[in-house]
Amino acid sequence: MKKYILLFLVLGLLSLSVLAQTKVNVHFARGANSTKLGGSVSGYKYVDYVVGARGGQTMSVKLESASSYASFVVFDPTMENVEGATEQVDWTGDLPSNGKYTIRVLLPRSAARRGVSARYSLKISID
Repeated sequence: MKKYILLFLVLGLLSLSVLAQTKVNVHFARGANSTKLGGSVSGYKYVDYVVGARGGQTMSVKLESASSYASFVVFDPTMENVEGATEQVDWTGDLPSNGKYTIRVLLPRSAARRGVSARYSLKISID
């Protein structure tokens, strides 16, 4: 019985950590091909920015932060890492397929363990 209670508590804590993450759907102003967003990350929390794009388009992402720890990862519509877009602060690349791309702003594990936080601005462009 104690094992089941412990399992229930662990699963509850894991589900709370998942709920603590933030997801932002990105929309560009009419006629614009870029937008600038701001936010903050701390500890193991991250922010996902979701933007629709077509294969063959070029995406540029630039992260500015006073903290040297903040970085981003770009995921394709199947949530696989986009080649060359892992732990970046400035990236430009051609998109391989149509769909919703996720730009995840986060801290490295070493900083997250120490409870570091970072405010940032994120510029996303699609041409």
